[in-house]
Amino acid sequence: MRLLEVRIEDWARWTINGEARRHSSILQMIMAGHCFSGGAGSSQPLIECAELVIESALASLSVSNPKSVEVFRAEYGVLKLGSLPLDAPQHQKSLKLGIGLRTYRRKLAETKLAISTALKEEKYL
Repeated sequence: MRLLEVRIEDWARWTINGEARRHSSILQMIMAGHCFSGGAGSSQPLIECAELVIESALASLSVSNPKSVEVFRAEYGVLKLGSLPLDAPQHQKSLKLGIGLRTYRRKLAETKLAISTALKEEKYL
C-alpha cells in the first residue's frame, strides 16, 4: 500500500507543478523528454510514466463517477476548494464538496482502487 501512496504523491506533485498542463499532448511530453524511455536497441520510445497511468485512470473514472475524481483531486491538493487550505482535514473538504464524510471516504477509496488496478496492470505496483 505504501508504494501506491508514493505513486499518488508523485502524480500530485507532477500535476501541481504543471507537467500535466505544460504539454498539450503525449507526443509533446515525449519530445520534451518527460515520461519515456527506450529499451536497449529500441528505435521507438515507450511511454513509461505512472503519472500518466493515474491521469488516464482518473479520466476513465470521471465518465462514470465524476464526484469520486473530484474527491481524489481535492484530497491530494490538486483541486483547490475555495479558501480552504490544501491540507485541510477530510471533514472540511467533504463539507466544501457538499457530501458527508463517509461518502467522501468511500469515494476516495473507490478512486484509489481504480488507480491501484490501473497501476498493477501497467506493472507500476
